[in-house]
Amino acid sequence: MKRLSAFLIAACLLLPGTAAFAQTKIYPAPRRFSDTIAPATNDGAALGTVDLGWSDVHLATGAVINWANGETTITGAADSLTLAGGQFVFPAGTLSLPSVAVGEADTGLYRSAVAQLDITLGGARSVTFAASSIDVLHSNINFGASGDLRLYREAADIFQQGQDSATPAAQTFKGPDGSGTDKAGGDMTYACGRGTGTALGGNCYIATAPAGAASNSTQNALVNRVAVGPTGVVGFSPQDVAATPVEPTTTLKLFAYNKSVADDGIVTLPAVTSNAYGFVSTNGGATYSHFTVGATGTVTLFNNTVDVVANADTDAKLDIGTAATQEPLQVKNRLGSTQILNILFWYD
Repeated sequence: MKRLSAFLIAACLLLPGTAAFAQTKIYPAPRRFSDTIAPATNDGAALGTVDLGWSDVHLATGAVINWANGETTITGAADSLTLAGGQFVFPAGTLSLPSVAVGEADTGLYRSAVAQLDITLGGARSVTFAASSIDVLHSNINFGASGDLRLYREAADIFQQGQDSATPAAQTFKGPDGSGTDKAGGDMTYACGRGTGTALGGNCYIATAPAGAASNSTQNALVNRVAVGPTGVVGFSPQDVAATPVEPTTTLKLFAYNKSVADDGIVTLPAVTSNAYGFVSTNGGATYSHFTVGATGTVTLFNNTVDVVANADTDAKLDIGTAATQEPLQVKNRLGSTQILNILFWYD
């Protein structure tokens, strides 16, 4: 009798148009099915209730969980699940994330600490995202095959290469090498910030940290030692080499200039604070002079050829200063033809 009841119940469940799933009922369940069990209408019945749930669901290899006629599916395979047609969405602030296999079982996402997300590659932690930092733990990191790489920071800060350590390793910031036989290396430009319109761009600095006055574990302050200004003037600020080194009073600047200057053309030198030293050569090396300049623009020549004059606007000469006192100083070509002027000018 029990077998007959179970058979009749199973038959009712499989009849087309049956209302067996239209309401919640408890039946002695048959132990085997060999056909599809379906609700009377699409989205018309549930498996279990809020009070009575199924214990386990067992699916064979290759089984598919299908939502909305293929809109999103999860397909099982040996040791993996494949999501298609959609994405996993996790609630904001979730305390943990599952390991998500991508090609191999030891690659995925995990959470190693509070408010932290880690990515593993080949069984090793590769990237860690935390509330205040991102750590990339690789020996080689490549950003993009083309286009620009921009690192944005809202306030002034430090871009550091190499890790602080009791025995810090030397670092090299380099451009692209040539690859292959007799291939030249690539150029590298270190560019400072650009201004707009009539505004100048920023300076470029090389800074070093001199030794402190006392023994301690505090990192010593950086001091700008070489500066390249937006007009190309280079400044130098070294310590002397005394037993107790002394910082300079101000930066010594170098104006190094090459210019084709027409007859009666002028090159204007930078303004001098207290004094300056310069050298100029032209006329294929036949015309030259060393000179010093005072704070008011008074020039003194030495080791010069006879066709160089100081503080005078004289024809057929190279004039270093075209007036008795001149600040900033002008170098004027009055040699009768266009000349290439090479000028080195050190000033404060």
